[in-house]
Amino acid sequence: MRLASFLHEIWLLSLSSRVYEGRTGIQSLATTLQGDESIHIGIRPYELHAGNKLAIIVYPILLCQELERLGKTPRFTFLLSLNDWEQRVLVGTNIYEYTFDVRPLDVTIQYATESDGKTLTAPFWGQKIIDAMAEITRRYPNVTITPFFNSDLHRREAMKTVVTKTLQRSREIKDLMLRITKKSTDDSLALFAAAVCPSCHDANTHTSISSDVFLVECTVCGQTSTGQYEDFMYWLHHKPLFAARWKTLGFTHSLSGGDHLAEGDVEVRRALYEYFFNEQPPKLDMIFSPILLGSDGNKMSKSRDNYFDASIDDLMAATRQEGPKISLEEGVKIHG
Repeated sequence: MRLASFLHEIWLLSLSSRVYEGRTGIQSLATTLQGDESIHIGIRPYELHAGNKLAIIVYPILLCQELERLGKTPRFTFLLSLNDWEQRVLVGTNIYEYTFDVRPLDVTIQYATESDGKTLTAPFWGQKIIDAMAEITRRYPNVTITPFFNSDLHRREAMKTVVTKTLQRSREIKDLMLRITKKSTDDSLALFAAAVCPSCHDANTHTSISSDVFLVECTVCGQTSTGQYEDFMYWLHHKPLFAARWKTLGFTHSLSGGDHLAEGDVEVRRALYEYFFNEQPPKLDMIFSPILLGSDGNKMSKSRDNYFDASIDDLMAATRQEGPKISLEEGVKIHG
């Protein structure tokens, strides 16, 4: 399918999906819901700061509150996707300006360890995130939270399709996303997936496919491995990764941080779905929380090291602010 055809997809978006931003968006969305919808939430299981809590805990609570205000019972299923196939650290010439010219520094979160070198990061932080989200079900016991690691979807056909096509057609995928988002590029990379080295677990490999045989050459330890798709784990960029989860899980709603809205994910998600699966994407209503600013005035981010923790009540109060970016109000106690 030619990349130009995806421009038509952007027009179709307005007919089949809706976007809801901030608290006013939550209020509007609640009028359309029955209360039993499946809502996807994704997060890297690597730290848990106030900006994460805003999107994955506070906004689900606000949605439940608004539904109750309308006389409905919240019975949502929140599908908590713990993105262990993403990188521990992302690097590139400038990962903020050239967002598609990036690669992993070393291992994926699936193989990362904490500072003791023994505790695996993904289950360690995954459990902390699950425990923190229990605040939603404490307040709304009819709500269900279903957590899973992306590596759990390894053998699902949609994940295999996305990984294989991304390995084979990274340049096309990059051109598609650049065309839709109008982002800048330094043309240094077109890499959105790689097999993880079975020996040292680094994600910096040259991965090629011939007649369904994967050849994986590690640029770190020098190991060369061959096998089928199922024989390897992978690094997969979060934008193709979303398409695999959407196809596999069939959710009708997604809830994401406002940075995804700013990155053009409304259009990119639908375009990539059609690209990978050669079919019209199903209806998906997308909810976006505001961007929470960090201690330096930029978007709160693990990569910027400008994050801190805050209580749920303080974050609930902060959501009264209007606009796509918010901060903790002056005088609010910062925890951690």
